[in-house]
Amino acid sequence: SFKHFMAYKGAIMAPDEVLVRSFQRSLELGAMPTVHAENGELVWTLQQKIKEMGITGPEGHPLSRPPEVEGEAANRAIRIAQVLGVPIYVVHVSCKEALEAITRARLEGQRVFGEVLAGHLVVDDSVYRHPDWDTA
Repeated sequence: SFKHFMAYKGAIMAPDEVLVRSFQRSLELGAMPTVHAENGELVWTLQQKIKEMGITGPEGHPLSRPPEVEGEAANRAIRIAQVLGVPIYVVHVSCKEALEAITRARLEGQRVFGEVLAGHLVVDDSVYRHPDWDTA
């Protein structure tokens, strides 16, 4: 498998061109592409707004990643995989929007898999506002 980060602009973000080429190569090799689905452009834009508001602590993390950011990226990666005929594995699913994209594609017969982290099932955004940054 090959993991693709759709977030982290200016660092390890894989733009659509890279996703397309890598997914094609994965198909040739019989490998499974995986994606960490977040719209990197939107995350970066929201991070800039949050910094301008003076928010620089962990409480800014969920503000820069509303569910729509993950849902859009998951859907985009799934549709790219669909067009190319390659199965796809979406890691760290943490919102209803991403789950809906996975479910819809599976109902259409596409080979799509999703993974949720245990923490996403028991922790909500309030943890980022904890006064102890080790906890946050």
